[in-house]
Amino acid sequence: MSNLKMKEAALIYLDRSGGLQKFIDDCKYYNGTFSKDAELGNHILHQPLKAAEVFQSVSQKKK
Repeated sequence: MSNLKMKEAALIYLDRSGGLQKFIDDCKYYNGTFSKDAELGNHILHQPLKAAEVFQSVSQKKK
C-alpha cells in the first residue's frame, strides 16, 4: 500500500472513530500555543499522522 493510501486510510479511520474531531477540538483549544511554536504547527500541517501520535501520547499520559 502506498504512503498516500496509508495516510488516507488512517484519516478515514480517525474520522469514523471520532479521533479526528477530537484532534481538531484539541487544536482549537491549544491554538494559542501552536501559533507560538512554528515547528509544531508545521508538523501538524505537513505530518498530521505523526502529530496525531504526539497528541495521543500526551493524552494517554493525562489519564
